[in-house]
Amino acid sequence: SDWTGALYVQDEFDLLKWLNVTAGLRLVDNAEFGVRLTPKLSTMLSAGDWRFRLGWSQGFKTPTPKELHYQYLRYMGQKAYFYLGNTNLKPQTSNYWSIGAEDRGERLTASVTGYINKLDNMITLINVPRSEIPHNQIEYMGDGSEDITPRQYKNMDSAKTYGVDVNMGYTHPCGLSVGGNYSYLDTD
Repeated sequence: SDWTGALYVQDEFDLLKWLNVTAGLRLVDNAEFGVRLTPKLSTMLSAGDWRFRLGWSQGFKTPTPKELHYQYLRYMGQKAYFYLGNTNLKPQTSNYWSIGAEDRGERLTASVTGYINKLDNMITLINVPRSEIPHNQIEYMGDGSEDITPRQYKNMDSAKTYGVDVNMGYTHPCGLSVGGNYSYLDTD
């Protein structure tokens, strides 16, 4: 059987009048992949209307039963895909860092946050050769034509995402508010 249990504890406190700290720990216990402790730490420095933030956290994601075991055929439009689980998957881990600044004026607010997320053993779904479909599944796939694309969950060695989020808002004296956001995301 597959099960996952988790316990999470977090505290937020003012280390100094102008420096807020949030610290947390998550303990994950999975029947197949064991126990893992992942920390989180973030700080916020306040200076008048300005807030400056730094953050770091670790992540741990065990493969789901679907990613490990399921085998099924799915049609999307005119295309058919045969999905294969992978019992050789490893848990996905990550380290996330962020830095940001925010100005909270009386009428105008603005913030910018940059981040990097480094993932190891990232679980992803990729197209695989037709020869990887188990022989006992061929009849399940209908006529055996080459119109079916096999896909399987695999671990990538590593991946990195990074980006920037920008938010702005304005409140008119009559109470009407307007805002806008921009996000940039890239991957390696």
